Amino acid sequence: CCSILFLEKMLPVEWIVFGIIEVTTFYYFASRLSLKWSKIPQKNFIRNVFITALTIRVIYVVFSYFFYIYHTGVPFEFSAGDSIGYDDAGNWIVSLFREGRMREYYDFNKGAVSDSGFPYYLAFIYYFLGNSVIIPRLFNALLSSWMCIMLYNIGRRTFTEPAGRITAVLSMLLPNFI
Repeated sequence: CCSILFLEKMLPVEWIVFGIIEVTTFYYFASRLSLKWSKIPQKNFIRNVFITALTIRVIYVVFSYFFYIYHTGVPFEFSAGDSIGYDDAGNWIVSLFREGRMREYYDFNKGAVSDSGFPYYLAFIYYFLGNSVIIPRLFNALLSSWMCIMLYNIGRRTFTEPAGRITAVLSMLLPNFI
């Protein structure tokens, strides 16, 4: 109804299609995998969740990397502000560290540490593996897959084994976590 009433403000069709695919696949696979994996041994369940979560995330990282390069010319999302800022900060920290001038970064932040963790994380990765944007995203995919197992453990210990399994499957498929 909103799209019909405000046609000029309607989402582009590609975003509607992406949204429909996300929602449909989430609910379909959440239902199917929760039932299918409910009776398998715990070790197999954990392996299935981790491998499936990692596969989904790596596919998305590679897809989004090339999708954004195609549409924007850079591997960052549309109207990227924070992402580019974090990337610049990570590269700047690496250059300052190599030149022995880290004090400049501390002075620039004026002691504020509330938003400095992610640039340090990026700087650490960039320092050892180069400054390709895709590498930290692949690390994030690995950490997010591991998070699904940690959420399973929390759900299992706090509630029951079936609740933990459902938690793992939902977190594995949740688009915001991917």
